Amino acid sequence: MRTSTVPGPCSPALQNSARIVVLIRHSAPEVDPSRPAYDWSLSAEGVSLCEGLASELERFLPAVMFSSPEIKAMETAERIGLHLGIGFSVREELREHRRPSVFLPQSEFQEDIRSFFAAPDSIVYGSESSNDVATRIEAEVRHALTDHPAGNILMVTHGTAMTSFTSRYTNADAYSLWKSLDLPSFVAFGLPSFDIVDSVGIALDEAVAGR
Repeated sequence: MRTSTVPGPCSPALQNSARIVVLIRHSAPEVDPSRPAYDWSLSAEGVSLCEGLASELERFLPAVMFSSPEIKAMETAERIGLHLGIGFSVREELREHRRPSVFLPQSEFQEDIRSFFAAPDSIVYGSESSNDVATRIEAEVRHALTDHPAGNILMVTHGTAMTSFTSRYTNADAYSLWKSLDLPSFVAFGLPSFDIVDSVGIALDEAVAGR
């Protein structure tokens, strides 16, 4: 996994954060065009990559973990949990952006996502705008913080959902940010300001430069 040049695990930003919330993009799925993406499971490579992901997440000493209800997300959370010795709970609102389940050629899909991020207040692809998704994820993050008032939190979600939330707290170009995401990847936010204090598998600096 690629490591961004945002502040690393020994940085003052990370050390001085009262709490950390980490949004995680699930690991690599087994792509099956005959089935909706929300039914995809992890590929053999995706399962293998979870070990390195979990090792990267150890430094946050997480107290609790949540997952989207999609299979690939829950399988990612399960693998992380096996490594870290924690369980996870499913939270419906960590799901991906609601959009048609028809499998599209990659070029067409990317153009739809470009349009989605280009008009963040409008419903141009699927049934949610980018800001709708960001608001949904933020509400779920804040609910988790209220329900668990101590310790750091891991939340396994999806690329478009994670990007919509992350772009709310940065000046990065959302589409560039989304395109840069690895499977898996994560962004860690320090509280209470939601500054990004660490990330892996995301070209955050390049997305900011491309703004």
